Amino acid sequence: MLTIHNLHRSFGTLPVLRGIDLTLNEAEIICLLGPSGCGKTTLLRIIAGLETADVGDVRIDGVSIKDTPVHERGFGLMFQDFALFPHLDVADNVAFGLKMRHVAANEQQRRVAEALERVNLSGFDKRSIATLSGGERQRVALARSLAPQPRLLMLDEPLGSLDAALRDELIVDLRAIIKNAGLTTLYVTHDQRESFAIADRIAVMNAGKIEQIDTPTVIYQKPATEFVARFLGLQNIVPVIEYANDKASTPLGVLPAPTLTGSLLLHPDGLRLVKPGESELTVEVEESIFQGSSYRVRVRHASGTRLTLSVSAATGAWATVGTSAALQIDPSAVTTLGDAANLPNKNGQS
Repeated sequence: MLTIHNLHRSFGTLPVLRGIDLTLNEAEIICLLGPSGCGKTTLLRIIAGLETADVGDVRIDGVSIKDTPVHERGFGLMFQDFALFPHLDVADNVAFGLKMRHVAANEQQRRVAEALERVNLSGFDKRSIATLSGGERQRVALARSLAPQPRLLMLDEPLGSLDAALRDELIVDLRAIIKNAGLTTLYVTHDQRESFAIADRIAVMNAGKIEQIDTPTVIYQKPATEFVARFLGLQNIVPVIEYANDKASTPLGVLPAPTLTGSLLLHPDGLRLVKPGESELTVEVEESIFQGSSYRVRVRHASGTRLTLSVSAATGAWATVGTSAALQIDPSAVTTLGDAANLPNKNGQS
């Protein structure tokens, strides 16, 4: 439905987008996930027509829209601050885009009622914006975006101004509302938990490029690069000293590595702390943090390598700081990271 081809954008000498390619299918939700300054909002603004790309194209159903004015694109755009009009009531805020498009009054009323029902705000028509909670304002802003029935909905950090508890409450509702409306959606966020809950696919951005795009499950279980892994909070990365016969020599010993790589991720979900003697990989517990039903434990290997994992309350009870333990690594927890270019070759030579 939406195709982005080779987009480049610089501000002065600073490159902000560097060759973005992306395809968005009908009724799909894609999250653009990445740190501040990676180019997410600039990409969104170019698609909306608020910015112009230096190079590249944006196409809807195969037709270029790079010369199409903003108001003719038929897109909905929702920002973090909601941009609601305080002097208008809820219904008039939701109807604003419809009035700008000169939609008939009776059709405006129908669409406003439908949009408010979708966001669970039926009966709020005459309420003042000043009387609404943060979550209710977010829903009004979403209803205003839904009312014109956009062919593409774009949301830029829509939950960013809400507190953590309210954000967690609204995430699931937001995905359900978008899916029930059948909208094709681009969703910008820097919060990986938010993207996991909202997206059909996630595009992880870094320094103006897409490092990986895939389903939330694959992104979490098999990050493609060291940047993606670290951005998701997966810090158990070990260097490869030598590589041969689908095995990698590392400071922890020999580990499976199906492809040539410079580093490996040991996914914490596949690490198990056991008592000494139950595994040859001996470690010392450096840190143990109680988290209710589990403990977050950091261990140190004799090589100086540190790994973090979650253990059960029973294991955490004996694996106290200073305790010697052993580590079992599930082979499925080992993921190769990065591009094979300029990494050690099969014989370990650079």
